[in-house]
Amino acid sequence: MNIEAFEGNNHYLSNMYRLEKGLVVAPEGIVVPTAEHAYQAAKFEASSGEAAVTS
Repeated sequence: MNIEAFEGNNHYLSNMYRLEKGLVVAPEGIVVPTAEHAYQAAKFEASSGEAAVTS
């Protein structure tokens, strides 16, 4: 089985898949909606870019 796109039944495999309860980024403890948001938030120092990434 080859996965050619993160669409339809495979959407949950995407970094942009929205999690119902979010994902906690440690050690800051902020909650982000997707794995991509967590990845981007990890690039910033604590609280300098949180607001831009978490929404």
